[in-house]
Amino acid sequence: MLVLTTFDVDELVLGAVSAGARGFLLKDSDPGEVVGAIRAIHRGEAVVASQAAPALLAALRRPDVLPEPTDDAPTPDPVDDPAPDAAIASLTPREVEVLRLVGRGRTNAEIATDLFIAQTTVKTHVGNLLLELDTRDRVALVVLAHAVALVATGPGTVALP
Repeated sequence: MLVLTTFDVDELVLGAVSAGARGFLLKDSDPGEVVGAIRAIHRGEAVVASQAAPALLAALRRPDVLPEPTDDAPTPDPVDDPAPDAAIASLTPREVEVLRLVGRGRTNAEIATDLFIAQTTVKTHVGNLLLELDTRDRVALVVLAHAVALVATGPGTVALP
């Protein structure tokens, strides 16, 4: 399911998460981006607009606003790996940097530009991260990056070097 939303994450979007939504785009997204997101979700990938990722993650960190999952909703994969820090420690410095940028909601093209590498190299790194961190999709990587403080999420939060 793809959710088109405004920047503010509201109860309807959180309800969609509970119901198994795999994509979030802003309503003013380019039609080509929407089509690309639909295709990505069809392939089993997840899509989150970079502008919406911080608000969505902030809302997900507040358990008081999350709706209860319905019986027919898929159960989300747990992000609570017993040792996420150990898994992160096993990554190469480049993989950590790619994970940090994925955590910030950057696209493969944006990461490639930021790191001065090819998009195919970014795809390889993201694929390796999915395997090495035993994560289901890009959204799980974003959540993990925030959980291990690779991404600053507000006052008092310090991103790792």
